[in-house]
Amino acid sequence: VDTEAVFEKEQERIRLEAAVLAALVKIIADPSYESAEEEDYAKPARDVLEAAIEVQAAVEEKAFPKFQGAMNKIKKACDACHQ
Repeated sequence: VDTEAVFEKEQERIRLEAAVLAALVKIIADPSYESAEEEDYAKPARDVLEAAIEVQAAVEEKAFPKFQGAMNKIKKACDACHQ
């Protein structure tokens, strides 16, 4: 989603995918997960969760700049873990 027009058109899909991402992060951040207590793993997971929630808020607010910022946070967090 790289334009405001696509953002506006794909609101429901974006909201759903952000919810799925947040759910997956909650699963992999569970204390029973092998690396969940390692800070190099846990911090990016927390950052992705926070940003996925921000994506959902951006959709609710129809705020494309906020969406872009949240997506940048997700990419940065993913890159930090998957270097």
